Amino acid sequence: MFASAGGVRHAGAMRLTLAIVLVGVAACAARPEPTLVWEGSGAARVESLSRAVDGLPPATGGVRRGPWGDSENATMQVLETVEAEQPHVHALHDLTVVLLAGRGTVVVEGRRHELRAGDVLHIGRGRVHALEPAGRVIGVAIFTPRLEAPDYVPESIPQAQKLAQ
Repeated sequence: MFASAGGVRHAGAMRLTLAIVLVGVAACAARPEPTLVWEGSGAARVESLSRAVDGLPPATGGVRRGPWGDSENATMQVLETVEAEQPHVHALHDLTVVLLAGRGTVVVEGRRHELRAGDVLHIGRGRVHALEPAGRVIGVAIFTPRLEAPDYVPESIPQAQKLAQ
């Protein structure tokens, strides 16, 4: 049986596409895991993400979190969760979240933001928000100013929407 010129071109294109996909998969597989680096006050700290997560204490069912860096102006926490958060606010702190692994939805004042590893989200103080993870999520939460005491106030998104009007 003889292949037509079009069939040969198609087979070549398929091989090229397969090669590109395999290179992409290999590049993703070879990508090292994130590293956490703290150059705040005190001694520098460098740790792999998996080691930082392994050392986290349990906070509540399905949630582990703990401080990872602290300075005069900011507190950095590492968080691992598989459980949805209840809507809440941080009355005295702005929150910046860097998602390092997994994906999920963060609802802020009724607006839904789909996030995946590598995304960054900033939430100003007093804004009602909640995380809805799609499986296991690992992230870094940066509170400014520095956390001196817990700053978690349960709220409901409808209450916050009424206040905003």
